[in-house]
Amino acid sequence: MHEHGTSEPDLAELAVLMRRHAIMHPGAQFREAISAQDVLASKPIASPLKLLDCCPVSDGGAAFVVTRDPTSDSRVRIIGTGQAHTHQHVSAAPSLTEFGAKASVERACSAAGIALDNVRYAAIYDSFTITLTILLEEIGLAPRGQAGRRAREGYFNFDGPLPLNTHGGLLSYGHCGCGGAMAHLVETHHQMTGRAGPRQVKDASLALLHGDGGVLSSHVSLVLEAE
Repeated sequence: MHEHGTSEPDLAELAVLMRRHAIMHPGAQFREAISAQDVLASKPIASPLKLLDCCPVSDGGAAFVVTRDPTSDSRVRIIGTGQAHTHQHVSAAPSLTEFGAKASVERACSAAGIALDNVRYAAIYDSFTITLTILLEEIGLAPRGQAGRRAREGYFNFDGPLPLNTHGGLLSYGHCGCGGAMAHLVETHHQMTGRAGPRQVKDASLALLHGDGGVLSSHVSLVLEAE
């Protein structure tokens, strides 16, 4: 916030976005609309984060099949992967705004032979609004200090220029440990194969997934292409 001008209302916009998407998913844990003011007025957890800036503790799970041979007409290909690991404990992180996400995504895009601008759908880890802010901006899906503004303007809406976490993400769909992050991949597959129902995006032919583990310690990226 000090370096890039992000405000608490900016963070709140990402929570509102995830809730707006979750409302359209029958399996989401939270499906009641919230406003930025609701986020700002929610219980303080660790300043500047409030309750609605944080993912819930959820029950649930997710599953998917990876196979070389086609099992149906609804299929996608993994065309690029990348990883980056800069530290284990956050006290050893070389930066508090760059954690390896950009390097991971660049490796995945290079392996896939695409530019970041080619991506039509994004699934980005969102355990907290600040996590999503940092990752979107480090990866390059939003200018520094502008992730919240882009959310406010509809850029990441399911019908916007770059749909993001259309199931509601960890913040509203729910976070049941590893299964919570895997749900991003399940939703991406639904979008890429035209099975997302009322939240279906216009074009999810090329998708970027990015997740982190630990305390923003381990970064893994996938580029998927619809067949």
